[in-house]
Amino acid sequence: MLFKLAWRNLWRNKRRTIITLMSVFFAVILSISTMGVKKGLYNRIIKNLTETYAGYSQIHAKGYWEEQILDNSMVWNDSVRRFLSENEKIKSFTPRIETFVLASGEKSAKGAVLIAIDPVKEIHATNLNNRIIAGDFLTEGANEVLLGDKLAKTLKLNIGDTLILLGQGYHASSAAGKFIVKGLIRLPLPELNYQVVFMTILDAMKLFDMQNRVSSVVLIPENPDKLNSLIQSLKNETKNDNEIMTWVEMYPEIQNLIDADTVEGYVLMFVLYMIITFGIFGAMLMMLAERAHEFGVLVAIGMKRWRLGLIIVIETLIISLAGASFGCLAGYPLMYWFYVNPVKMNVEDEMAKIYEDFGFEPIIQTAINPDLFLNQTLIVFLIASVISLYPFFKLLRLDALKSMRK
Repeated sequence: MLFKLAWRNLWRNKRRTIITLMSVFFAVILSISTMGVKKGLYNRIIKNLTETYAGYSQIHAKGYWEEQILDNSMVWNDSVRRFLSENEKIKSFTPRIETFVLASGEKSAKGAVLIAIDPVKEIHATNLNNRIIAGDFLTEGANEVLLGDKLAKTLKLNIGDTLILLGQGYHASSAAGKFIVKGLIRLPLPELNYQVVFMTILDAMKLFDMQNRVSSVVLIPENPDKLNSLIQSLKNETKNDNEIMTWVEMYPEIQNLIDADTVEGYVLMFVLYMIITFGIFGAMLMMLAERAHEFGVLVAIGMKRWRLGLIIVIETLIISLAGASFGCLAGYPLMYWFYVNPVKMNVEDEMAKIYEDFGFEPIIQTAINPDLFLNQTLIVFLIASVISLYPFFKLLRLDALKSMRK
């Protein structure tokens, strides 16, 4: 009965109801869009880092991460490969050799990061072959390299040209060699495109005299959400001379950046929710003023004040939840569209350059996490519940005679 009265009261003044509902509706859409873009950026950063370059976790020899030199490499043999292959929680893995070299073309030279990979395993682990923008992917033992597209431009090299690499091998041996540029690659981590050289791991073992040793093994779990349990089980089974690190441990600055930006997002959300709060509260004040005579009459003819207050509470909750629900329903297609069709910024745009300066791919993609939409409805419900207490207690102290004179 009270719900029916509250529903009818809402549509006695359609303009007031629609204005309040729309204020909640647009505020919820704006909050969903803001957090959707932010969470989409975080997800893309993590995905680009873990699924294209660093993996979700890596196995190193102890001390390698603190001093990343080839002397701190680990043994890569059949027993290690078999151990990783038999673990059902590991989706894929790939060995790498990483070091710094001097990369030289015919007329210029530049310091570069050399990453030696197993071409077959790398395809399964990171889909690196999909990042080729010119030429072809590596084949084992062909004495060929892939260059970051920006590095190739700096060195004035193209497909088929010769690249000279100079560096230091295992146990301070000298390392120098000529390699054919087989392809150009563009990674979603812009900074790497200016300095990365890829070669096969067999070529790197010969160049650096590594003799079945690698710098690290990149791991991709079957379920990234259960990464910690996988790491713990691997630590219990591996030898003490190796260490296993997650991407958060290896790149804490990325997690710190996400945490700092999340706090900024919460501040913005607080402002938006304050807008919702004052919108609903303003509508409540307007309603109390416009319906003062009505409330006085109802109390005078015998209606309990608490019942009248409860009706107003129900009205407030209905209109707030309706606005939040419609906002979520309207926000989902919008978020889904930009999730499926991310906005790729023009590389010449100022915003794209800002993204690249921070090491991010200049692409805007939203997130569609279910909690993103559910949280908005719950928060608006809590706001409306608190605001509805004001008219409720106001009506408990209502003076019927004064109200009927208004």
